[in-house]
Amino acid sequence: QNPITIGKVKVASRLETQLNSMKRIFSGTEESDQPERKSRNCPNQTFTPSSNEVPAASRILGDNLKFTVKKRERLKDRLILRLELISQQEPMPYKGKEFRVSMKESELYKEIVEGSTVKVLGEFDKDTLECSLDMYENDVHNGYLVLEPDKYVPTTTLSYCSDCLVKSFCNVAFPIAETKAVFPLRLGTMVHSLFGHCISNRENLEEISEKYIDSCISENYLELYAAAMNNVKDGNIEEAKNNIMEKAKAELLHYLNNVKKVVKENFVDKKTLPGTDYAITDLIAIEQKFFSRRFGIIGQIDATVEVQKQGSSEKFIAPIELKSGSDRDQMAHFVQCAIYKLLLHELGCPVNDEGFLVYLKTLRVVQVKLTKADYNEVVNNRNKLIHMQ
Repeated sequence: QNPITIGKVKVASRLETQLNSMKRIFSGTEESDQPERKSRNCPNQTFTPSSNEVPAASRILGDNLKFTVKKRERLKDRLILRLELISQQEPMPYKGKEFRVSMKESELYKEIVEGSTVKVLGEFDKDTLECSLDMYENDVHNGYLVLEPDKYVPTTTLSYCSDCLVKSFCNVAFPIAETKAVFPLRLGTMVHSLFGHCISNRENLEEISEKYIDSCISENYLELYAAAMNNVKDGNIEEAKNNIMEKAKAELLHYLNNVKKVVKENFVDKKTLPGTDYAITDLIAIEQKFFSRRFGIIGQIDATVEVQKQGSSEKFIAPIELKSGSDRDQMAHFVQCAIYKLLLHELGCPVNDEGFLVYLKTLRVVQVKLTKADYNEVVNNRNKLIHMQ
C-alpha cells in the first residue's frame, strides 16, 4: 500500500490510486474543495485545475470499472457505445444505469461489439454518465477502450501485429516448442544476458573476458544443440554441433566488444547517444518485468533509463530496446517502444514521447518519436488479438 521504488524513482502505489477512485464512486466523497489534486500522468506531481476544468468530484474514473456493451450505434459521424456497469460491489449507486462512450467514427475499436466486456480509460461525467474519448486526443495516458481487460497479451506478440496480425495470433494460439531451437532467437537471448552482465559489472568491464562467453554457451548448450539438429548434413551430427558452437562463440565475441563500448560510453562516461540529442544520466532498471492490469499487457523492458536532452535541465524516464539482429527499420521495433512508454506512463514516471532502439550488432541507435496515434495502434492491435482468440 506504500509508494514503491523502481531504481531511484518513487511512484505512487497502484492500490492507493484505485482506492481513491473507488471512494469517489461508492461514497461520493467531495474533493473539489482541495486546491490541488494528483496529476493523471504522474501521481507524484500535483496541479491546480484551470478554470475550464471540471472538478474531480464530478467525474467517475473508468480505470477500475468493467462494462458490458449493450448497444453499438452510429450517429452521423460519431460512434456511440451504450454500456452497463459490471460490479460485485454493494451498494452500487450506478447499478442498472446506462453509461455512454462516444468518439469520432474511425477504424479503431471495430472489434468491440454488443456483448463485449470493456474497460474505459477515461472519466465519466457524474451526472450524465457520459465520456467522450475525443477530449483525450492529446492525452497519452487516457482515452482508450480495452477489450476483455482480464486477458493479457505479451509485448513481443503484440509488437509484431503491425507486420502480420494473423502470424501474431498463431504464435499465441499454436505455440511451437521448436522455436527455442532457432539459432537467431537463442543468440538474442545470450546477447541480452551478456548486456545485463556488462551493465552489472560496468565499473570492471575490462575484466569481462572470453570465459564469460564460454559459460554463457554452456548454460545454453541444450538449446544450441537442438538448433544444430536443424542443420545436420549427411547425418553428421557431431559436425553440425561443432559448427553451431563455433558460430555462437564467434558471434558472442563480436557482441562482447560492442556491448562493452555501449556500456562504457553511454552508461559510464554518459556520452550523448549516437545519432540523438539525449544522454543517459542514470540507469533505473534492467529487464524490468511488468504486468499491466490497465492495458492487459505483460512483458519486459530491456533497460529503463533516465535521460536528459542537450541544452535542457529537464530529465525523463525512457525505455531502451536492445536488438541483436538486423538494424533495418522495422515497424515492430517502433511499436515495442510505444508499448513500453505506455507502461511507464502507467507507473507514473516522468516521461516524454521518446524511446530508443539500440542495435548491438552495428551500434546504430534510433531515436523513436511517438504520438497518440502510435499508442492507439497498440491498444487497437491488442483488442484485435483478443477478439481473434
